[in-house]
Amino acid sequence: MKLQFSGEQEDKKNFCNQVYFEAVSLCDKGAFEVEFKKLIKSRSLSQNAGYWRICTILAPYVQKEYGEICDKEFVSDLAKLGAGYSKKVSKSVVPKSLTKATQEEMGILIEQLYRMCEFFGLKDYELTSSENRAMVDYYSKESK
Repeated sequence: MKLQFSGEQEDKKNFCNQVYFEAVSLCDKGAFEVEFKKLIKSRSLSQNAGYWRICTILAPYVQKEYGEICDKEFVSDLAKLGAGYSKKVSKSVVPKSLTKATQEEMGILIEQLYRMCEFFGLKDYELTSSENRAMVDYYSKESK
């Protein structure tokens, strides 16, 4: 039996009590093992593949244009800042982490990368259908 729960704190307490009493009941019927762990949801490499593929494609063009040492993380940060996906820390504005990006925010970031590709005159940079599907599937499961 596998139980998953996310919700309000009071609901969690009630759910935990129900799970505890169910576990005790099952233990009374014979050997039983219980394991509790926190579920960590994150995008897989395949779900992020399109985003990072576009950043990698852009890196040499950004480096040539700005003369900076540039990698895919630098391009990602440029896209985040350009799209307003940032937070104020002290007196600086810094890009936010992708780990908590919503589907809408990821869409905005990808559109920002598309604009950067258009600026540099690149072709064939769009997300593939499988990359798009992986992203949509991730957020569909996330919202349930």
